[in-house]
Amino acid sequence: MPFEGAIILETIESRKLIWPEQFDGEIITISRWPEGKHYYLCSNKQRIFVPDKYRTFEAAYEVALCYVPDERIK
Repeated sequence: MPFEGAIILETIESRKLIWPEQFDGEIITISRWPEGKHYYLCSNKQRIFVPDKYRTFEAAYEVALCYVPDERIK
């Protein structure tokens, strides 16, 4: 989209990248294969996550919080 003629409605500065697109009712599940080393995020709305795997549960949880509130993480 060319910037010329665009109207800026809101400007936000943040040290943390948070995705503005949130799906109503989206639930993100954090899972791991039995005996597996990595954790994965899965969305009931078919969202694709990059990267696709995380070394710790905490890392996966922090990324999930960028997409949905705590109560929608399983």
